[in-house]
Amino acid sequence: FGLKKVNITLARTCKHTHSANGRCEVYFLGYTATEVGEFYARVLVDGSPVAGGPFRTMVFPPLDTPWFNTSTLVAARDDWQYMDSMEFSLIPRNAMGDRVDTCDAKVTARAQPVAHKAAQSGGKKKLKVHVTCEVEKHATYTLKVAQGAEDGTYRLSARMDGRQVLHSPLSFTIRPGVSARDSVMSGPGVVSAVAGQPADVYLRLLMHNKVPAIDCRESVYLVVVEQRVSLPAPEEPPGDEGGPGGTPPEEA
Repeated sequence: FGLKKVNITLARTCKHTHSANGRCEVYFLGYTATEVGEFYARVLVDGSPVAGGPFRTMVFPPLDTPWFNTSTLVAARDDWQYMDSMEFSLIPRNAMGDRVDTCDAKVTARAQPVAHKAAQSGGKKKLKVHVTCEVEKHATYTLKVAQGAEDGTYRLSARMDGRQVLHSPLSFTIRPGVSARDSVMSGPGVVSAVAGQPADVYLRLLMHNKVPAIDCRESVYLVVVEQRVSLPAPEEPPGDEGGPGGTPPEEA
């Protein structure tokens, strides 16, 4: 009896004996596998395999242990902007698909540019991915991709104990972000305005790569700061003291 050349603990017990020579006719065979995965079991009788063998069997981990084939990689969205804080989640589940409350599984992740896109741009670098795990009611792994990546399409892959989880790899896009420093505001309202009349101001948004923005996804706020200016008091016309024209008032 063997399991893919792994160490096992085998138990063999005779359950029924009726032969004349006292040989066992019914055996109870039990084994304890030390590894999880798919295996093929062979049963030999006097050196010959029994009918129907080898037998395919699946060894699952305990139900409180995360299992790669049921754990899922989740993206809040697939469209990001330059300098966004890009976070993805990995939901660990056991072999039956139920959430677990342990971070015992080793999770690794990497993000790399799509091959043909990277070749067109002269080769983009892989992105660093920082993995953390927290347990509130259930465990959740957070995969945080490094900021400042070049715009383009990337593929994020995640592995649990060395094996790909569900929905991995997944694709996401980073588009150029708007650069306030490079954007330009113009129009007559920039210099002056007339009280009670609309003032026109134009804002030309440029991305961080100096390319004009092609959509209106960005939030723009125009803040007008009121600055009160104290005007000097009007000066009196020159002349002698007294009434207008410098003529002193007549005495009664």
